Amino acid sequence: MSVLSPRKKILEDLLAEKRLLGAPSVFDAPLEPEGKVTGATHWNVILGQGFRKGSVGEIVGSASSGRTALALALAAHASREDLVAWVDPLDRFSPQAAFHAGVEFRNFVWLRGASAKERPLADAIGAAHALAAASLFDVVVLDFADVPERLLKALPTAWNVRLLRAFESTETACVVLTRAHWGASPRGLSIRLRTEKREFAQTGHGRLLKRLTLAATQNWPFLKTTSIDLDVRSR
Repeated sequence: MSVLSPRKKILEDLLAEKRLLGAPSVFDAPLEPEGKVTGATHWNVILGQGFRKGSVGEIVGSASSGRTALALALAAHASREDLVAWVDPLDRFSPQAAFHAGVEFRNFVWLRGASAKERPLADAIGAAHALAAASLFDVVVLDFADVPERLLKALPTAWNVRLLRAFESTETACVVLTRAHWGASPRGLSIRLRTEKREFAQTGHGRLLKRLTLAATQNWPFLKTTSIDLDVRSR
C-alpha cells in the first residue's frame, strides 16, 4: 500500500480504522521498555538484550552486510503476535524476502514511497511520527539502507531529535537501517555490520554466494564485536 503521499491524513485515517477494528494491541506490555530479539539463534548472538521499546535503534552497514536480513528476522519474530510497520521511502522492500524470513503479513504494514518523489525522506520521517503516535505497533522499521549518505547528512539535525522524542514513552521500538551512523537514542542499540569473508559455489550460471562471515559491533549496554557465519543458501 502507498500511504506516504499525502502521508499524514491517509495514515492517520488508516490507523484510526485499524484501532476501531480491534487490531492487536501492545498496550499491555510493561511500562519499563523491554528488548526485542529475533528468535533466531544466529541473530540473537548479535542482538543481546535487543532493541528497546521507547527508543530508536539502528542497524548500520554497507550493501550485502546483512542489515536487511537482520531487520527482517526482527520483523518476523515480532509479527507473530504484534503489529510491525516497515517504512520504505525508496520502494526497495522485497515481499519475497520477507516471506522467506517468516514475516506474518496479517500483522505487517508496508508503507511505500516512490523513488521519483522530491521529498521521500521527509515523508518517511513524517510517517514514522504518525506510527509512533498511533501506539499500535511493536516495531517500526525506517528503511534508509539505500539512501545516499550525503542525503542523510543533509537532513536537519532537528529532524533526528524529533524522531527520537516521538518514540520516547511509547511501547514501540524504532529501528533505522542506514549505510552510515545516523543517530540512536541514548540507550538505543546501534549495531554496525561488516562482511569479513564470503564463500562462493561454482554453478552452471557462474559463482553463487554460499556463506557469509559477518562481524557485528554493538554499542549498548557495552561495546563488543561478535562474528557469525550465515549459510546464505538456507535463507
